[in-house]
Formats: sequence, structure tokens, C-alpha cells
Amino acid sequence: MVFERPEPELETVILDPSYNLALGFGAIAIPLGLLNLWVGLVVGLFAIFLAVQATLLRIHFTGTALDLYRGEKRLRTFPYADWTHWEIFWKPLPILFYFNEVNNIHFVPMLFNPQQLRDCAESRCPGLSDDSPVQTAEVDEVAESPKPVAVAQVEESAPAKGSATD
Repeated sequence: MVFERPEPELETVILDPSYNLALGFGAIAIPLGLLNLWVGLVVGLFAIFLAVQATLLRIHFTGTALDLYRGEKRLRTFPYADWTHWEIFWKPLPILFYFNEVNNIHFVPMLFNPQQLRDCAESRCPGLSDDSPVQTAEVDEVAESPKPVAVAQVEESAPAKGSATD
């Protein structure tokens, strides 16, 4: 008789908002506004838009999917089983969260706590990030496997061009 151990259920984590990206664009808008009023105004309005989105949107990391909420309404669900890769761009100052599903690519501005986001993504989708130790081990195994064997076998079995059998 075989007993299967149930995997521990992951608790739902709701990410805290981060206004750093909005504040950064707001800080850039001021000197741009001194150089060109319209460009500064556009960047300033974008900063306000980001601040409003950081206030309204919430990401919930559940046991099976990343859920995007606005208030109490769930807007989208992204099951981890469909994820093929994820990454947080620019490690010194995180500005963008990227994740790839089987048929979709998603770019999300960093409107959430970047450390919480990284921790949740690593715990729920291990091995799918560039800096994940699981994935680098897989890449090392592939690099050590002998690739030319299959190519050499194909070349040996194919007749040479211009041979006497033509």
C-alpha cells in the first residue's frame, strides 16, 4: 500500500503596495517640466497614474495562481502551472516584473513590494527565474551532455553529394 504525502498548502499572500516607481517618475517630471513643460506634464501624469494603480490594485499569491484584484473584484488569474519563466528587471532598483505563460507574456510595473514579490514567486515557481539555483543546475546538465553524437550519426548515414550512386 502506497501512501502519498499531501503537499503543504501555501497560504495566500497579499502584496503590499510600493509607491517608489510613482515617486521616481514624479521626481523625473520636475526637471523635465523645467526643460519642456509638455514632456514634464506627461511624465507627471504618468506618475499620478502609477500612484493610483498602486493604491487600487492588489496581487494575491494563492496556492495555485497569482490573482490580480481591484478592490474586492478579481480581474485576472494566472495559474502557476502555465508559467514558463519569471524575472524582476533591474535588481538594484526593481521597476518591472516579467512573467511568461505558455501563450502569453506579461510585464507588470513594480507597484508592489519587490522583496515580497520575489519571495512569493520563488516559493511558488522555483526554477523558473534566471537567478534560480534549480534552473542553473539543469543548464549545467544540458551543457555537459554530448551534443555532437546525434549530428555525427546523421552525417555518416547521409550519402555524399555527387557520389557515384547518383
